[in-house]
Amino acid sequence: MPDFELFRLFQSGMILQRDCEVSVWGFARPGVKVCVKLDNTGYEAVTDAEGEFEVKVRTGNAGGPHNMVVYNESGRVDIDDILYGDVYMISGQSNMQLPVERTIDLIGSRLSDINLPEIREFRV
Repeated sequence: MPDFELFRLFQSGMILQRDCEVSVWGFARPGVKVCVKLDNTGYEAVTDAEGEFEVKVRTGNAGGPHNMVVYNESGRVDIDDILYGDVYMISGQSNMQLPVERTIDLIGSRLSDINLPEIREFRV
């Protein structure tokens, strides 16, 4: 088991904002070196006095899938099926919630034709 922990957002199936620098961060004991490899490019950081690390990785054009490995001498975490695309952060109260079940009558028989695996959701 690695002696570092990634923030919960970083997991297989995630989307990273395309065409920019993206922060990857997590936690470990102070002074621990953590390496990140996104596709074939490597990055590294050392945790600060509070035990936090941040690595800025460069993403490319929309698409995928891509792979990321976060590792150090104590272990590794593999993150697969990463897409580059547009990331939207949406928050609110009950007015932001619309269950799919309430929209089925609007799309009717077309529901079986909908297949959009590039759309992904992370709920907090």
